[in-house]
Amino acid sequence: MSLVKTMLAHPATRGRDLDDPAVTGARRGILESKPFLMEVYRSWYAQVARALPAGDGPVVEIGSGAGFAAREIPGLISSEVFFLPHVDLVADALALPFARSSVRALVLVDVFHHLPDPARFLEAAAACVRPGGKILMVEPWVTGFSSLVYKNLHHEPFDPTAATWGFGKKGPLSGANQALAWIVFSRDLALFRERFPQWSLKAVQPRTPFAYLLSGGLSLRFCPPGWSWPLVRDLERAAARWMGRLAMFAFIELERTRDAG
Repeated sequence: MSLVKTMLAHPATRGRDLDDPAVTGARRGILESKPFLMEVYRSWYAQVARALPAGDGPVVEIGSGAGFAAREIPGLISSEVFFLPHVDLVADALALPFARSSVRALVLVDVFHHLPDPARFLEAAAACVRPGGKILMVEPWVTGFSSLVYKNLHHEPFDPTAATWGFGKKGPLSGANQALAWIVFSRDLALFRERFPQWSLKAVQPRTPFAYLLSGGLSLRFCPPGWSWPLVRDLERAAARWMGRLAMFAFIELERTRDAG
């Protein structure tokens, strides 16, 4: 299967160091070159935008990387762990540089599973997100179908059986466990609620069973034409009752309900 993945890998990033900022720049170019994949991301950003809380305070995206959320969410502040010319702020998700209770929402799209210490992130976020503010995420999710795909076709580690939430100090992109959001917000939900009573889990909505896979994502070379997006979108809507078995991602909404300190 590794030979298949090598053959399908996008030539712009094949064999390159994932932690090199230039690779993130190359992935931004890959995204721009795939209209179908752009529509997948727009659907994610639209769901995030609909869930944003009203009121004052900045909306900050963590790990903006190759994405374009700032185009879809007016006023969004983009950030990344290393400098990129199109990103507003260099920031570490484990040591967020914002005043206490000042942030309206934190947005993470395909980022949470790269955090080596998610508990530390949730603590840092609780300090800077105001009461009523939110963390809004789109993350890989564990289902029977997604497990087959992530284990066999994706380059990132996928371990739903991991005993701990973290995975030690690794590079910002090479370090990962694609099952991490499912572990924290499903398998270990009781532990999450015990450890972080200042966060209320408002929604977990499994989604995107086919579109991202068909697009080839940011790592694989293939992608259907942009005009086919409405067909696949409608197919996914028709499959809504089977999302618990088929979904590859989930939209996750957390609300800050108590003082962090």
